[in-house]
Amino acid sequence: MNEPAPTANQQNSTIWPELWTAFAPHRSRICRTLCSLSRGPESRLCIWGSGRTTDLDLIELVKHFSQIDLVDLHPTVTNEALIQRGFAQHPRVTAISGIDVAGLSNHWKEFKKSPCEFNLQAIINSCRDATISLGQYDVVASTCLLSQVLRNAYECVETSGLSHSLIQEYFPKILKSIREKHLELILEHTVSGGSSVLITDLTSAEALPQILKPNADLNRLISTDVVNGNHFHGLNPRSISESIEQQVGLEKLAQVQISSPWVWNAIENQYLCLAYRLDRK
Repeated sequence: MNEPAPTANQQNSTIWPELWTAFAPHRSRICRTLCSLSRGPESRLCIWGSGRTTDLDLIELVKHFSQIDLVDLHPTVTNEALIQRGFAQHPRVTAISGIDVAGLSNHWKEFKKSPCEFNLQAIINSCRDATISLGQYDVVASTCLLSQVLRNAYECVETSGLSHSLIQEYFPKILKSIREKHLELILEHTVSGGSSVLITDLTSAEALPQILKPNADLNRLISTDVVNGNHFHGLNPRSISESIEQQVGLEKLAQVQISSPWVWNAIENQYLCLAYRLDRK
């Protein structure tokens, strides 16, 4: 894990040294998790939500995986980051852009044009039927992507002008549909015997400043404050566990492990994170 900080500045670059340095503990935590799941030199890894790659230690990851596919909706940001980091031509690393792993971007655009109850139900139906085809991997990891997808859903619905009662009726259903489809899709792209990893931020220091206290008991804060409502939309750990249990019920999983929590410093805010490891049968 010795990749130097990219030499750039915030004004003209995808990654700048202060950002790189701030992400170091978070990047190390993700790297250790993913490297531990490699099944050998031919293992293949797929990252969903690669973005600027500041949470990915590519120098270490290429030692453990023969193929690393970095998937993001944005058409250029991951490619720009790879150029800046010197990985643009690396034989093991590929950026795959323009992939909507949530499967809903076009549907939200239509909803914004015509917000109504019919289109709220259409979002739920579209989520249920969403498919993508990226092939299968030994390890598939969603890296703090689900919170972004759910936040987008919240912003679309909250600013729609629909009645409060209608939003109250449909919004929980939409969150549940997105969360369950996300888990379903990462599992579908994981080979038998491989591992899916859902890495997610649950809440922020802005909402729960106690996470920044020295020697904060993060497990206790999750079991009290977070579970009881201080969490991002759709990311109550109980709800995540319920969605995972559905996959267990479908007999797709051999084992489920939940990591110890950690705090991710993203400069503009700090986030409380967990990793859910789902081992496929």
